[in-house]
Parts: sequence; structure tokens; C-alpha cells
Amino acid sequence: MKIGVVAASAVAVAMSSSAMAADTAKTLDEVVVTATRTKMKVDDAPASVSVITEKAMEGRNVRQVSDALKDLAGVNVRDVGAGTPSAWANQVIIRGIPGYYRTAVMVDGQPINNAFSAGVNWSMVDPEAVERIEVVRGPFSSLYGGNAMGGAVNIITKAPLEREIVAKVGYGSNDTKSGHVAYGDRLSERFALRLDGGYKESDGHLKELVVREPSTGAGAAVSGLVATQTPEGNPAYIVGEKGPRKWWQKNAGGTATFDVTDFSVLTLGARYHQHETDFDAYTTYLTDTLGNPLVSGNVDVGGGQRLRLSENVFLFGANGEDALRYTAAYEHEFRPGLSMKLDAAYADNNYWYTSAGSTATASGGTGKLVDVPNSKLSLNAMVNFTPIDRHNLVAGISYVGDELNKREYDLANWRNRGTMTNLRYLSDSENRTYAAYLQDEFKARPDLTFYLGARYDYWTTEGVVQQIVAPAFRTEYDSREKSALSPKASIVYVPREGTTLRASAGKAFRAPTLSDMYSTWVASNGVVNQSNPDLDPETTTSFEIGGSQALGAATVVSGTVFHNTLEDLIYQRRLPNGDSTKENAGEAVIKGVEVEVRHRFTAAVTAFANYTYVSTEIKENAAEPASVGKRITYVPDHSASAGVDVLAGPWKGSLVGRYVGKLYSDSQNRDVVDGVFDSYEPYFTLDAKVRYRFTERFSASLAATNLLDAEYYQGGIAPGRTVFAEVVAEF
Repeated sequence: MKIGVVAASAVAVAMSSSAMAADTAKTLDEVVVTATRTKMKVDDAPASVSVITEKAMEGRNVRQVSDALKDLAGVNVRDVGAGTPSAWANQVIIRGIPGYYRTAVMVDGQPINNAFSAGVNWSMVDPEAVERIEVVRGPFSSLYGGNAMGGAVNIITKAPLEREIVAKVGYGSNDTKSGHVAYGDRLSERFALRLDGGYKESDGHLKELVVREPSTGAGAAVSGLVATQTPEGNPAYIVGEKGPRKWWQKNAGGTATFDVTDFSVLTLGARYHQHETDFDAYTTYLTDTLGNPLVSGNVDVGGGQRLRLSENVFLFGANGEDALRYTAAYEHEFRPGLSMKLDAAYADNNYWYTSAGSTATASGGTGKLVDVPNSKLSLNAMVNFTPIDRHNLVAGISYVGDELNKREYDLANWRNRGTMTNLRYLSDSENRTYAAYLQDEFKARPDLTFYLGARYDYWTTEGVVQQIVAPAFRTEYDSREKSALSPKASIVYVPREGTTLRASAGKAFRAPTLSDMYSTWVASNGVVNQSNPDLDPETTTSFEIGGSQALGAATVVSGTVFHNTLEDLIYQRRLPNGDSTKENAGEAVIKGVEVEVRHRFTAAVTAFANYTYVSTEIKENAAEPASVGKRITYVPDHSASAGVDVLAGPWKGSLVGRYVGKLYSDSQNRDVVDGVFDSYEPYFTLDAKVRYRFTERFSASLAATNLLDAEYYQGGIAPGRTVFAEVVAEF
């Protein structure tokens, strides 16, 4: 598909001059705050914005907050955990900007990308605690700093206006259980409180197969080998399964709001999250000539080739996290046209994982514990004022401090974290970012608004890395610094009610994470992934043009064309010995188009359909020249969603189909074989949910994910059809 043709179509849709009724579709009247840090209607925002409300989430099967984003144009949610809680399980990518760490994610305007890898644990906030989610596409470093290269997601939590008591319990496939309770009330004229807590657990689904490639040599005769291929087309054999990944999680949180005066509000919050995952017992497909299960030794596969096996390749360790987050915000309106907001957040994340040693067995043996405590302190002060007629300014300063204290220990028993013995490796490091930002909203005419903004970031980093085991070393990296200016300019033209045209150009940056610079790690296959303390920040320069058009009172069509150029892309370079290291080696171009239509058939039935095309290409890569001209990894070229929502009396339901195209995990795009383990093949799934409200206080729902039971691979085996039933009591 030629992107120029699609782009022209999108702009034509956005600029449609169809006759309109005076009453436009409700979508255009949604109020957002993320696009400019000030309140405005969606159709006035200088960016492509989507708003997902609490009511919309009730009609979908939203297990984690990120599930609510799956059907948005320009947004790809790579669910590698199938509901498993983790900072790496659900990876949200906006407009093809690769890597979950290049999307800024906030809760109530405060960043939650962790200090270690900029990952986001979407399970930390239960969907039941969310009032709405705002998704803003495009670079927003001019307001939010690093990570906002592809866009920004702001999760806005509930604030009680009156007493509410909610209790939910649910049960579903894979022995999945959940429970959630919440209490909220305005206890006095000036004080409101909300408390919530939840628990979930699941036996998980079978995702990981044990696949081995043959080498030259002789081995013992066995039965049970399953011939297959690697995604690159090399011969391989499936010899077993690692077992389903079991998990559980606990959440608890609270928010207190004080109306200090009629013009000032103080909000305090705290949230706790804990989870743990582990693999169930493995299964070997192999038996020897006597019928005994086989998990180790040399195995004959014919043709003078063999497989080398050891039991540890069937094993996968546990992982978990304890996280505690405190927040505070103070807002004050001095007079109409002059207000300020001060906010602070401190997050303490303690992530850990274990791995089995080379001689380990299912019953025990040596292993390794990696403990990754990290913390983030975020401070922000902002003023919103109108200095002269038609100008609205947002000015602010911010500070973000990240700290990492990683430790690796030997385990006498890899199945027991309490059997730590020797300290093997440590990494103590920190990032500090100081910033100032300014944005001017200039209302040139009632139908024409200009936005001009910039943010200056000053970034420093330092760290210590020490290996205690042979070969022992200790390296102290002196403090170094970088700075970045991230400007952005936008134009919004509203020639008539229901028609919005917008164009933007901007620049964004991402500082390397503490994981990138100071956290060398060893993969389960023995490959050493080296960090690089000399990495520089990445940058992207972006342009977009698009708009939305209301067609009467019931229909809205929208489209956007975008172009991104990434420079100093942090890339993983393969070393001659098979290990890898990170370098600023790449330049890439990402361009694409989003189109969407939403229509209300009746007061009870609404529908939507959207399509996204993303073209990605590596333009320069000294670290791996063979990747030049190839697509960026883990970014699908085509994706589309369509669905219908119904609200009729006590019934509420939805049916949504989703298509995601081919993506590559190999930087040279050699993984062309689909339908095999470790491949990322195109897929289509259909999800459904129906809810019935028995009374004002009681309701029940039944949801099905992958209703058609599609079988496909996304690295591992994707979940088949799952169902989940839930009952809700509200008082």
C-alpha cells in the first residue's frame, strides 16, 4: 500500500464538507486535560485525543487498564503476559514508536514509568478505580519530558461526589478468580475519601514450549519428538512444555481530598501493589526405549544430528514485585485566569526474579536471584494564566529523580528465594532530570488557535557497577550531563461547528534508562546483554496533519497522517562472541495514517471502526548494517478494530473484532515463518461482553475473549478462548 494514497484519503475524510446538523456527536464534547495541561474539548485539542470513560470500560472485558486501549486507532497493545501482572507484560506502543518505554504513562498527571526500565505495571491501578483514560498521540516532551515520544496516556482516578460502596467477585477460565471492594464518600462539605482493594489470581495458560535446534553428532533413540521450524526457517524440534504461568496480585489504595478554601484543593493518595508469578510443572514429550520420561542427554534426531538436552531448559523461575506509591497535589485559583498546581509523587518498586542454574532440576539445585529495587521522585509546579487578551500561558518547572540498587545473589535452591548465599553483582546508579516548560495558547480568531511551546531538560547520570565473582571488577562512572530542548507548534482550525482541522510539528527526546546504562543481565540461553553507561538520549522529530468531521448528529469521522524521524536510536548490537551491547547507532523513519468512524444508530446502539497503517524503516545502523532498509521490530504494519456497543434497558453489551498484522522480532526481518513457536504472526480475535442489571444495586456480566478460539503465536502461544463471569453489588 502506498502511504501517499492513504494519507490523501485520510485528509479528505477530515476535510469533508458534508452538510451537518447543529447538534454534533457527543464525542466532540468530551473534556480533556492531557493535551495541554488545561481543560478543553476534544475537538479544540491540538492533537489526536481519545477518551475512554468508566461507562465505556464497563461494556468491555477490561482485566487491566491497558486492555481498554486495545481498540484505539494508532495504539498497539502487545499483551505478552495474557493478564499476568508485570512491568513488561502489557506493552503499549503509539504510532509505531517502538518500545513500551517510549510512551509516557501517568496517573492523575503524575508519571508511573518505573525508574529501572521506564516500564509500566498496568496492574497497579485496578480498572474499578478509574474514572477515565486520556490517550494523546504524538510527541509531548514539550510538556511531559522524556518517554513521551510516541504519545502520552493519562489514567484519571475516581473522586467521590457522594457515598458509594461497591463489591465485585468474578470467576473464569484457567481458574481465574477476582474480588474488589471500594468505598467512597464526601464525609463533609470539604472532605472526600475513597478507599479500594482487590485480589486476583489465575493458573494461567500454556505459553512456553521447549524448542531445540539440532547439531551434528550422535545421541540416544527416543520417542515423542515433534518436528518444527524456527521463525527463520531452520529445522527444530519441540521436546516439551514449560507449563502454565500461575500468578496472583493484591492491590490497595486510597485518596483523600480536602477543599482547603473555596478556591484551593489538596489531594493526598497512596497505592500498594504486590504480585508474584511462577511456572507450573513442566512436561517432556520424550521417552527413552523403555518408556521412561527423558529431559537430559544427547538425543538422536536422524541424519547424523542430535539435540543436547538438560533439565534446566524446561525450567523457568519465579518473579514478583512489591510497589508503594505516594502522591500529593495542591491546586489554587487566585482569580479567573490565574491558577497554579503543585504535585509530587514518590514510587518505591521492588522487583525480583529467580533463574535456575545449568545443573538445576525441578526439585532444586543452584540458581540465581536478581533483586531490582528502584525508586522515583517526581515534583512539578505549574502556573496557568492569561497575561493579555487571547493568550493563555502554561509555565512550569519539574524534577524527576530515578535511583537503582540492583543486586544478584547465588541461590542454594533456585526454588527458594530465602536460600541466598553469595553476592555476585551490584549496580548503584541514578538519573536526575531538571526541566522548565512554557506553552502559549493564542486565540488568533474564534475559529483559529495557535499553540507554541517548548521544554528544556537538563539531565545528569552517574553509577557504580561491581562484579564480585570472577572475573571481579568495580567501575565507577563519573557524573555526566546532557540537555535537550523540545519545541512543539500546533494549529487548530474550526471553520464551523463539528469540523476540526489540526497540524503539529514537534521534537521529543528520551534519556537512556538506568537499565540501559548500568544493568548487564544474562538471558536464559546464556547470552550476556551488556549495558552501556555512555549512551546518549534519543530524539524524534515529528509532523502530523489531520482532523475530525461530524456528519449530522450521529456520526464522526477522523483521520491523521503522521511522520516521525528517530535519531540516536538506542540499539542492541550483537557481538562476535554472541553476546550483545547497547549503542546509539540508529536512525529510523516511521510514517503512517489513522482513520476512524463512529456512528450512533439509535440511542441504544453505537458502532465504530478504525484502521491504522504504519510504515517503519531503519535508515542508519552502524551497529548492524544489515538491518538498514528493514522494518523496526515489534511494530505491526496494519491493524484495525471494529465493534458495536448496545445499551437497552437493563442490558448492556459489546462485540469487538481486532486485527493485528505481521510483526518481526528479528532486526533483519528474517523471521518470516509463521505458525511456529517464537513467531509473531497476523491474527484476528473477537471479544464479547454482556451485562444484565437485575436491580439498581445488583448486576452480573459474562465476557469472552478470543470468542472464536483463534490459534496463533505472539512469541509464545496466545491464549485461546477464555470466559469470565462477574457479579456486582453497589450501595
